[in-house]
Amino acid sequence: MVQTHPRPQTLLDRFEELDAIWPESYEPDRIATTSLGNDHILEIQDTRAPDFLRRHRWGLIALATMVATASWLILVAAPAQDHRLATQLLDRYDGALAAIDLTVPDARRALGVLTDPVADVSDLSDSLQQLSPFVAAASATRSAVTAALPDTLPLVPRTEIEAVAPVRSDVGEVAGQAEVLATRLNSLVTYRLLTYGLFNLPDLPIAASAEEVDVLSVDLAAAMAASVEVAVSLPSDPLLESHRLAANEALTQMDVWRTDYLTALRAEDTATAEGIVAGIESTLLTLHRTLAGSLVEVENWGVRELDLLRLSTIEVREFTG
Repeated sequence: MVQTHPRPQTLLDRFEELDAIWPESYEPDRIATTSLGNDHILEIQDTRAPDFLRRHRWGLIALATMVATASWLILVAAPAQDHRLATQLLDRYDGALAAIDLTVPDARRALGVLTDPVADVSDLSDSLQQLSPFVAAASATRSAVTAALPDTLPLVPRTEIEAVAPVRSDVGEVAGQAEVLATRLNSLVTYRLLTYGLFNLPDLPIAASAEEVDVLSVDLAAAMAASVEVAVSLPSDPLLESHRLAANEALTQMDVWRTDYLTALRAEDTATAEGIVAGIESTLLTLHRTLAGSLVEVENWGVRELDLLRLSTIEVREFTG
């Protein structure tokens, strides 16, 4: 009987046992073995990297797509958004300035009515309507420059948006000019309308019966009360200050004259009554001339300021258009 001995366990056998225990943890490719007696040399090629790529290829593709997308956003889309938003801002400012420029002629026509000494209440009311587009344009320009700058996504540069800041400041100055003009012109129209409530006196005869004097007394008291109410309501404006002071001085004098005038009528003192009436008429004429002179100053001021506004608008639009 031939006795057999078990074959010695080689290195390859050991790897095969390990492979059976952990078949997915490590799978070497056997390339070749060379026998030198009882020893075996095993050359092995590691296949873990290719296997990892096969098992995670979709995740890697997704990651690569995300990286490519982020790169595109940062390099292409983000600067484009910055440019687009900055352009939209400039277009908005330019449109607001254009609206001011287009409504300046309306404001000048309103100024012409406002400074006409013989313009009546209806004319002055129409001038307010002519001023409305100009006032609206000034307000819209202020709203445009006070609105918050547009938001952008994270990592989006704001270079061009921030570069609009100096232009935004210039547009704000133009808006300020227009607002001051609009506010003052509206105030001046209000002043003119109120002056029509000053000294709306009844007819002043130099002789009247007792009953007529009683009625005249009531009418004069009502006219003077209305004049006082108007005088205290007149808007304050440097260009019309001389007229306002003259109106208040006339009110003081009129109150004295009213008493003396009614006394003269009751006493049938026609000479005194006639002198008082002449004094009242002279005072009212002087007051009218004072207003006319003030309105000339208002017109000169308005024409100059409207011209300066148009010039400022043109200069700033060189940077917005």
